[in-house]
Amino acid sequence: MTVHYDIVIEMLTDQIPENALRDAVFLDFGCGAGSIVERANIKGLNFHGADPYPKNRSDHYKKEIDQKAYIKDKIHIIKNDVLPFPDNYFDGICSNMVFEHIPDIIKPMQEIKRVLKPGGKFLALFPTSETAWEGHVNLYFAHWFKPHSKLGWYYLKYAKKFGFGNRSKENLSADEWAHKYQEYLYEYCFYRSTHEIYRIWDKIFQKEPKSLAGIYMKKRLGKHPKFSKIRSIYQNKIAEMILGQLYHVLGSRVLLVTKDQATS
Repeated sequence: MTVHYDIVIEMLTDQIPENALRDAVFLDFGCGAGSIVERANIKGLNFHGADPYPKNRSDHYKKEIDQKAYIKDKIHIIKNDVLPFPDNYFDGICSNMVFEHIPDIIKPMQEIKRVLKPGGKFLALFPTSETAWEGHVNLYFAHWFKPHSKLGWYYLKYAKKFGFGNRSKENLSADEWAHKYQEYLYEYCFYRSTHEIYRIWDKIFQKEPKSLAGIYMKKRLGKHPKFSKIRSIYQNKIAEMILGQLYHVLGSRVLLVTKDQATS
């Protein structure tokens, strides 16, 4: 995941003029254990993190953050959906695989816009309902079944029996694993269509976001030892478009929006 975190940081900071980076302030919205905050500050960037720390993950994250004492003062708790920062504070905000876990994203989006400076950049990566890969379960199509669907449960069960799906630290039977992750998908994952996402972005920012999925994929391939040697093959616009569509299906959306200069 370190490569992924570095690319997220790079893609956000690429949007800031080089001569302004030294004084720029950034936020990782939904920072979890603070991995992006940690990586960014190691690079000399002024990155903060904020998260509501839901009960199902709070103890896990607290243990990880306690091991990173040097960034503890950079991690902030979101209470009542309100970010603990003044208006127009951040030059850039990123959000990495967070929005699929939020039941209603209108208030968080409004808060992100509030604390973002005019002209500031918001970069969000998250899967939509069209994304075939379900990264929490590590199976294709697992989130395409209706909640508590018997067919969905059997799909999870037999996928696990044949060796597919993520590896749980608990020694669970296939039946137990299927039940656990079917409940997880129902309680903690909220996949929206791309159409709905664009509608919400347009409502909050008065503009649709720009997809950077192709650029993400080019950066990802460029950091791979094998693919970096054939960089000239995928460094054109057609390849970028194809790679972007592929990442939409197999990974997530990568969306960038700029807050208008005249808005607060």
